[in-house]
Amino acid sequence: MGISYGRNSLRVTNSYINQITNTNGVIVSQGDDSSGGFQFVWYPLNGGCGSTPDSRFFIELKDTFPWKYITYQVSTTGIAACWDFNQSSGNFISFDSSIDRVFNSANSFENPAYQIKMSACDNDATNFYRFSGVKSFYVTRRRNSLVTPASIFLNLSCNSVGAGSAVTINNIFIWN
Repeated sequence: MGISYGRNSLRVTNSYINQITNTNGVIVSQGDDSSGGFQFVWYPLNGGCGSTPDSRFFIELKDTFPWKYITYQVSTTGIAACWDFNQSSGNFISFDSSIDRVFNSANSFENPAYQIKMSACDNDATNFYRFSGVKSFYVTRRRNSLVTPASIFLNLSCNSVGAGSAVTINNIFIWN
C-alpha cells in the first residue's frame, strides 16, 4: 500500500522510536516490519473495570524534525467497553471529526452504527470495540505541541485479555 503525505512526510521506522512504556500488557513484537516501517504488537493483561489497573502503552516518537501531523493504522482482535486512542494523552489535540480523519476502516468506523470518536467507556451499541472480530482503521491526528514529545497511546479497561486481544500499530507517517 502506498501512502504519501507530501514532500515533508516521513515513514516512521524503529530508529524514530524514542521509548515504549508498557503497563499491564505484553509486548509481542516491536521493530521494523517487512515493508520497512515500524510495527508494534501488544496485548493487555488486565481486563477488569474500575478497581483493576488499566492496560496501556505509549510509543514515544523522537523529534527528528518538527512534525505536526501523524497517521497510523490500528488493528485489534479483542473487545473493550472502555478505550482511549490518544484522546486524553499522548500530546495530541482532541479528535475533531471535521478536521482529523479516520479512513480505510474494517469492522469499525465504516459502519454508520458506530460513532467516530477516539475514546469511549460504555456498553452502547455505538461503541465498535465492544464487538468481537478483527477491527482496523487508519487515523490522522494533529500534534498539540512541538515542544513536548508525542506518543501513540492506547488505554484499555473492561476488556478481553491475552493473545486473542492483540493490538497492532503500524504504517506510521509524520509530516508538517
